[in-house]
Amino acid sequence: MKLDIDIPELIRWLASRTESDLDAMLESRDDEAFDSSWKETFDAIGYDNRLPDAKKVFTSISNATGHHEIVRYIAEDLDLLHTAYSAGHRSEFIRVLGDAYSRGRFPYEVGK
Repeated sequence: MKLDIDIPELIRWLASRTESDLDAMLESRDDEAFDSSWKETFDAIGYDNRLPDAKKVFTSISNATGHHEIVRYIAEDLDLLHTAYSAGHRSEFIRVLGDAYSRGRFPYEVGK
């Protein structure tokens, strides 16, 4: 598996959202289904591999959105994905996260 993130599209997509849209997405991430899937994946693999060029990616997203909390979630997601892909870990949740980021979207609901 290869980590394929459309950073320019993610930045465009996030920048086109209002602050209340971004806040609502973060609230959805705290719902049981998403939160428990994320935690189960983390417990299974952790993350000890930082995404290459992580600082550049996160600075670009932060500058575009000005929403530091969503940047933190994205950073954690991308580190989790990078670790999962490096370890060959496959799960439905990793597929959902990877698919969203490959389309330049912030995943905030399981199955969306």
